[in-house]
Amino acid sequence: MSPVDDQFLTGSIDEGVRLWDLRQPNAIDFIDIQSGRPCLGYDPSGLVFAIGKRSNKTVQLYDSRKFGQSPFDTFQIDDNYLNSNVLPTSPPEWTGLKFSNDGQKILLTTSGDVHYLVDAFNGQLKQRLIGHIGLDNASVCLGGEETSFTPDDLIQQNYY
Repeated sequence: MSPVDDQFLTGSIDEGVRLWDLRQPNAIDFIDIQSGRPCLGYDPSGLVFAIGKRSNKTVQLYDSRKFGQSPFDTFQIDDNYLNSNVLPTSPPEWTGLKFSNDGQKILLTTSGDVHYLVDAFNGQLKQRLIGHIGLDNASVCLGGEETSFTPDDLIQQNYY
């Protein structure tokens, strides 16, 4: 949900992102991302939204006033630990994307036992967060809402 108006984004497995307005019954715009299940999030100002795609390990930043245009920035998110692992492991599904309250960080949540904290301005991987229990079956339950920022920008893991 946009923090400044009645618009919100949805992403689906049909490889698209739709922009909606609560006052209208149908989507008002569409971005074809051609890349599987996206994660979406607005920055606190509502001026920028991000689309995260695990399939190509990118986070794309868009100007929310110019929906449908190309992203103004794209970050490659590489987990060097997973890349260097001797055993072939598939990276966990990305389940959520959230901006911090100050808009300086992006939290990418996953179905595995790792989450990623990324610099929102240059895409640098700031922290690889481990030590929690991931979802057992990502294809059945893809959430991402179990991890969030607190009002003072700490990261909170909720267990249900």
